[in-house]
Amino acid sequence: MDGSVGGRRITPGTRLTSGQSITSNSAKLTMQADGNLTITSNANKVIWSTNTSGNAGATALIQSDGNITVNKPGDDSTSLWSTNQATSSAWSGWCGVGDVAVTGGAGAGPGCEE
Repeated sequence: MDGSVGGRRITPGTRLTSGQSITSNSAKLTMQADGNLTITSNANKVIWSTNTSGNAGATALIQSDGNITVNKPGDDSTSLWSTNQATSSAWSGWCGVGDVAVTGGAGAGPGCEE
C-alpha cells in the first residue's frame, strides 16, 4: 500500500519527535514542536490534527500493538491522545487523504482510497 494510493505504512516502534515527518505521495504526517500531530496536504493545508498543541516536546509513537499515541515529553506512559485501536500483530498506516488506520494481520493494509 505504500504510495499506491497516496498512503504510507508506518511500522510499530516508529517514533516522531518534534519537527519530524513522514511523507506520502499526497500528504505529510508531522509531529509539530508545539506537541500537535498533524496531517497536511501537499498544499500545506492542515487536514487532520490531534489537537494536542501546548505540549512542547511531546512525541508520537506507533506502539507494538499498532496503537498510535501522542505522549507527554519524556513520558511514554502518559498519553495526551491515542487512536485506542490496538490489535495484536498490528501495524499502523495513514491514508494520504487524512485518514489514519490501524490494521491487524500479516500483509493486511489500510483500505485507503482517494
